[in-house]
Amino acid sequence: MLNIAPHYTVDSKIRCSYFYFYLLIINVGLLRLRSGQPKRHLLTTGWSVFVSAKRLVAGDSVLFIWNEKNQLLLGIRRATRPQTVMPSSVLSSDSMHIGLLAAAAHAAATNSCFTVFYNPRASPSEFVIPLSKYVKAVYHTRVSVGMRFRMLFETEESSVRRYMGTVTGISDLDPVRWPNSHWRSVKDYLYFRV
Repeated sequence: MLNIAPHYTVDSKIRCSYFYFYLLIINVGLLRLRSGQPKRHLLTTGWSVFVSAKRLVAGDSVLFIWNEKNQLLLGIRRATRPQTVMPSSVLSSDSMHIGLLAAAAHAAATNSCFTVFYNPRASPSEFVIPLSKYVKAVYHTRVSVGMRFRMLFETEESSVRRYMGTVTGISDLDPVRWPNSHWRSVKDYLYFRV
């Protein structure tokens, strides 16, 4: 909860162009933020303490909302982040990812049922793709040396960068772990950003 009290000068008739926010944070305590010059909504003092206390990162949103009791409330909307630590009960290595994809492909080919556990807060939405797109990517895409491609990379700052590249070779990267793999066999060279 935020309580806003405008700051007055010694004369008490002249209002200063800054005021203080007193922010009560659970498990942290009372924090004083100063909104300063120029006359706009700019937090100048105490903001870094708040960011550290709440572990905010680039892409997070802080919402200021007035309620019916004329109190200014604060809410935090966290940006979606890739899951950094996966529990061992879910997935623990790349080979398990490939095993799960192989099992799903086999189940789809034999018209059998399979289960997908999807947590939208922990995984990006690109995790779930249509079956036709998967089948086309695995079975109908012919990759050859010299073929050009484009890729999208999402950085930690939530920006998307586009790269172009050329396939420079096709061979088994690891014939023991991924024999005849469609995904682990392409050698490429990224040469510029679009």
